[in-house]
Amino acid sequence: MELRGDWLIFGRFLVTVGLLLTVAVFNLLYPGALDYSTVYRVIALILSLSVLYFLLKQSTKVSRDFLIKFQLIVDVLLICALIYVTGVHESPFLILFFLPILLSALLLNKKNTLLFGVYTFLSLLGTVAFYHLLTPPGSLFSLLNRMVIYAFSFGGVSLLATYLSERVRRQQEEFSSLSLLMQAVMENVDYAFVTVDPEKGSVVFQNRRARELFPSSNQFFDFFETLSLPLSQEERSREWEKEMGDRVFSVQVQRLDFQTRALLLFLLRDRTWEKRREREARRREKLASLGEIAAGMAHEIRNPLTSVMASLQLLSEAPARQEDHLKLLSIIVEDFRRLSSVIEDFLIFTENRTFQVVEFDGNIVYKQVLKELERDGYDLTKIKNVSPEEPISFKGNAYHFSILVKNLLTNSIKAVTNSSGYVKVEIRQYGEELRIVVEDTGVGMETKTLNQIFDPFYSNFRQGGMGVGLSIVKRIVDLYDGTLDVESEPGEGSRFSVTLHSLQTPTEDR
Repeated sequence: MELRGDWLIFGRFLVTVGLLLTVAVFNLLYPGALDYSTVYRVIALILSLSVLYFLLKQSTKVSRDFLIKFQLIVDVLLICALIYVTGVHESPFLILFFLPILLSALLLNKKNTLLFGVYTFLSLLGTVAFYHLLTPPGSLFSLLNRMVIYAFSFGGVSLLATYLSERVRRQQEEFSSLSLLMQAVMENVDYAFVTVDPEKGSVVFQNRRARELFPSSNQFFDFFETLSLPLSQEERSREWEKEMGDRVFSVQVQRLDFQTRALLLFLLRDRTWEKRREREARRREKLASLGEIAAGMAHEIRNPLTSVMASLQLLSEAPARQEDHLKLLSIIVEDFRRLSSVIEDFLIFTENRTFQVVEFDGNIVYKQVLKELERDGYDLTKIKNVSPEEPISFKGNAYHFSILVKNLLTNSIKAVTNSSGYVKVEIRQYGEELRIVVEDTGVGMETKTLNQIFDPFYSNFRQGGMGVGLSIVKRIVDLYDGTLDVESEPGEGSRFSVTLHSLQTPTEDR
């Protein structure tokens, strides 16, 4: 309403100035045709009132609605004065009556507009009656005829203006409701909407999701680096993918051409989880292929190994064996044991393989893993155990648990290269869940490495290992419907958190 009051005052001022210039030109062309001095006085009064209205509008004591209605009422009286001094029926200012009627339709409601039309007609009727009282009477029929014409004219204009104004008002309300609905939808969707003016280099609009991603406009511009996209009217849209840290976004830009300018609408969709699922699907495909290879390899190697192991055991039990002979035999047995362990690791990947579920003590298995690591030459002084000493009763496969813990520990021990570094291990039971946390202060990993550590045959260490340890860990976690979370920062270390669920019956690998 305040804006309407502004342009009502300003519009009246412009119309009055134009009227003044018109009367001045008319005075030069037709001197003496009208009472120009009185007309100038009325125009001067209108200009003075415009200044007064502007001053009143600055006051907080005057209601804006009251000021608008007061202006329209006074305007009708001033137009009546102009018509009276210029001969009423012959006055060239009769058409001015339509202006306040149209303005009332825009500024007032339907009821007030109709009342204002009646007021305008009665004001003109009073002006005509007063004029005829002071001038020689004319034809009564002519007077009544003019009154009927005025009544139909003002009434028709008032009704038409009211009808059009109501339609415009309803459309505005519907448009406002639709705008609010669209804004609510855009604010709550998970996509980021950003509208940019490329010429000014400014953000015109951004929804809630966009504000979360880019709290400031500079962050948005830094993300895209440049807005000089070659989007012509022929190429109105484009789509590509862009990374922001460890997240991947699908970006679509649409060119919006308006009369005065062209805008760019950016739509950003977070595809990080989709990409992770795609990587997981590819990883599973690799694991399935690896399972077939492991099954075939185990079948071809295990049988000869069994035969050799049996022969060596018989040889070691033979009489009259020498000490050096026994020492050599123990080395051979140990090497075959390690080779058999490698084959067992590969067999974890094999599909449709049933494994036995038993109840075992996790602490006992963990201590056995530490002995194996010590025998393999690992520095156990780096390990800090913060687990409780009480037994941990868990239903599953003890070998799975041992190989999972062993792979996590060897990975963390290798990552600790400085003398002051350490590996912290915590194993706790929560009902049917077993939680294993292995945390180190080693070299850490970058985001790119984190995305690949569970891929078979990928290793972040230059020496030692085939790069299947963490792949086996991931496979075991999947077998127990568990979760595996990794947190790592370059130079600060890594933290592996594993949750396994107890199994009740023999389970088939999935």
